[in-house]
Amino acid sequence: AKSIHKEWLETLIRSCLVASHHKKNITCVIEQIDSLETLINKPFTLDIPIQKQIIDMLLESVSYDNTKLITVDRHGTILSINASWSDLVINELIFTPIHEPQLPKEYAKIITEKTDAILVHINSEHQNHFVAHQGKIIENVTIDQTLKLIKNLLYKKDNESSLSQGINHDPSKSTSFTSFYKN
Repeated sequence: AKSIHKEWLETLIRSCLVASHHKKNITCVIEQIDSLETLINKPFTLDIPIQKQIIDMLLESVSYDNTKLITVDRHGTILSINASWSDLVINELIFTPIHEPQLPKEYAKIITEKTDAILVHINSEHQNHFVAHQGKIIENVTIDQTLKLIKNLLYKKDNESSLSQGINHDPSKSTSFTSFYKN
């Protein structure tokens, strides 16, 4: 189970990409250290390690709502499916008129500005894929770039804690959201 679970991010993104070819949009929020409890309403909690058969079954289910969210944690556990933005997040946009196609990006900006969450939106119209982190939206990314970017963001904290412990002081090894995108 450990070796299967090690590749959880690839499994998740691959399954989301397949679902997008079946005209489904997927918005996946990866919760890191900051809790998203007050920002996302979860209809139920799953707490299941990501596995290809399970994520495929959930995405193919008639009860899956592609206007809702999938939440996972940074260790590859599915926390919930068909989750929605809380009123707290929705009310952030109440005074600004926003066209509906732009809503996923605006919600992504809000949620990632206020937390360390990573949001991935995989759209059935492939030119509309994006990744959000720290209030920034990276558009027009390939799936390979998306995987590399998310891995850098997820494991950056692990690298930074190693740096602070004196294990590696090479500044060329540090990663940031903006430096990744420039490469």
